[in-house]
Amino acid sequence: MSKYLFPALVLAAAGFSACCLTSVADEPSKPQENHAAIQESAEKFTKAFNAGDAATIAAQFTENAEYLSEDGSVIAGREAIREDFTETFKQSPGLKIETTIESIRFLGKGVAIEKGTTWVTRKEGDEPIQGGYAVLHVNTGEGWQIAHVREIAAPQPSNYHRLKELEWMVGDWVDEGNDSLVVTSCRWSKNKNFLLRSFKVRIAGRDALEGTTRIGWDAEAKKIRSWTFDDAGGFAQGFWTNDGDRWIVKMNGIVNDGQIASATNVFTYIDSNTCTWQSMDRVRGDEVMPNIDEITIVRQPPPPQIDK
Repeated sequence: MSKYLFPALVLAAAGFSACCLTSVADEPSKPQENHAAIQESAEKFTKAFNAGDAATIAAQFTENAEYLSEDGSVIAGREAIREDFTETFKQSPGLKIETTIESIRFLGKGVAIEKGTTWVTRKEGDEPIQGGYAVLHVNTGEGWQIAHVREIAAPQPSNYHRLKELEWMVGDWVDEGNDSLVVTSCRWSKNKNFLLRSFKVRIAGRDALEGTTRIGWDAEAKKIRSWTFDDAGGFAQGFWTNDGDRWIVKMNGIVNDGQIASATNVFTYIDSNTCTWQSMDRVRGDEVMPNIDEITIVRQPPPPQIDK
């Protein structure tokens, strides 16, 4: 049993025998279908783990599967894996797991390695324990199964699982009005601890304002928090609250003349290529400012490919 109660066992393993390497040169058949099947296996594992269903988890393994923990101990065989999970769920009821697949790489027909990160929460309110994993999947002819699991040292800590509900923001976005243009670009920082947004506002064809926003997890407040800086010298911070498809951001800051400013901004997810934004309850110094009505923002399409 891993010291982290199987945090890295989420779907299976790597650490395979040399005989498996003989098929490296082969090309996997139906790569898209196989990739989707392995992702589906991951989802099935996570669902079973969060339900405390050891039997369903064990059924995903081959009969002679092995699990290698970070401390070097080995659990061999599907039945032993089932027994270990049963004991784990008995000792720690309510265990929950989240998984992020970092890569799926095919070594040949019917052989694939999956690597990723897991977060295991022992009970509600606890900080999740982060771990790494590698999984060897094999296609037995009756579908993809787990042949070997290996825990690996936890990667550099990441708050990605705290921020992944905002991942739809990643990309380039544009809102074009009658006489204004707002262009926004968003990307992940290294290790996905922050979302980095930049914005530029043009009015009547001239640059009016630009700046940056960094969105991250405030571990002390246990909330998503953002910091915004504009080229006029103003700055602000905000706390983000989720309300279904809406994210409500309570902003407080200082403008370049020293006045205190505040507002409530609302981002609403419509679909993968569309969102809306509005700003209300706007105050600058002692002055109540008018609300900004909801505007629609669309994802910019990729630039056209130029044939050479």
